[in-house]
Amino acid sequence: MTTLFKTFLIAILFSSTAAWAQSTLTGVVINSKTNEPLVGAHVQLSLSGKIALTNDQGRYTFINVLPGNYTLEVTYIGYTSLVKEITVGSEKMKAVNIPM
Repeated sequence: MTTLFKTFLIAILFSSTAAWAQSTLTGVVINSKTNEPLVGAHVQLSLSGKIALTNDQGRYTFINVLPGNYTLEVTYIGYTSLVKEITVGSEKMKAVNIPM
């Protein structure tokens, strides 16, 4: 095999492995006193460039999150911003609920 072909095969192997290792990060942002969902909360996953707004049930979702350490930043008008350190591992789905 030529060196170029071997390099191509290795690149395909590593890119498909990275795709398998991606997770979905989801959760619900709620009022900590009433347990009501906070609709339209701004959720940012640092280092990934991903931003989500919560839906009418307070749920946010990030797809294709690579394993690693992240800072989850949540803001909502009238509430103190929340910053939470999280670790995403090799699990397919990770749930991080946020009471504010």
